[in-house]
Amino acid sequence: MYGIFFRINSADNILKTIYNNVNLRKFEWYNIPEQTESYGIPMYTTLFNQKYYSGSDFSKCISKKHFIVFLKLQAYLDLENFKEIVTLDDFSKSKCKLILLIYDCEYVEVYAKDKNIIQSVYSNAINNNFSNIKLLKDFGITRQTFCIL
Repeated sequence: MYGIFFRINSADNILKTIYNNVNLRKFEWYNIPEQTESYGIPMYTTLFNQKYYSGSDFSKCISKKHFIVFLKLQAYLDLENFKEIVTLDDFSKSKCKLILLIYDCEYVEVYAKDKNIIQSVYSNAINNNFSNIKLLKDFGITRQTFCIL
C-alpha cells in the first residue's frame, strides 16, 4: 500500500487537480455521506448528492467548480464487494483500490494499492505547488483509522 499527504492551496476544482492524469473512469466511487461536506460553486449547491458514482459520472461531477470542507471517497473496480473502510487492515483486505480523505478544507491524504496512482497524485501536488508533500509507504503510514470526523 502507498500513500501521500499534502496541504492544498485554494483551487476551484481541487479533486480534478488532484486526480489529473489518473484514469478515474475505470473505478466505481463510493461517497461516505456522513463524512462529506462539499459544495459546488456557486456555494451551497450540492457537489455529491449520491452515495455511488460510475467513473464517468464521478469525472463529470468533479469537473464542476467545487469547495470541500471534508470528504471521504473510496474507489473500487466494481461496487459489488464494497464496504466502508475504517482501518488500515480493512483497506489491505478489501477490494477497495483507493481512498481519498480531505479534512479542514486543506489537508489531503490519498491511499492506493497501485503505486502509479500515488506517483500521478504526487506529480500533480508538485506541479500545483501544494505544500508539506509526504510520500508514505506501508511502515510510514501511521493513520489508525480512515475516519475524518
